[in-house]
Amino acid sequence: MSKTVIAEYSVFTEFSLPNNLDIETAFQYWVKWNTLCVVWVENGPVIEYESDTFSFVPDMKYPNSVSIENY
Repeated sequence: MSKTVIAEYSVFTEFSLPNNLDIETAFQYWVKWNTLCVVWVENGPVIEYESDTFSFVPDMKYPNSVSIENY
């Protein structure tokens, strides 16, 4: 049985909504391709918000975790 070392990295994105909008009052929201999509009212249009910060390639120097898996 061989062993494989698995290194995991986190990537994150932050979104700031303009005019103190509260995402918890949105009818629906989702994130796709680093864009926050929000429908504020039922049957309303989809409003897209670009991210404030984004790391497409994580810092590969320090993984979040390292484990060994048996394969």
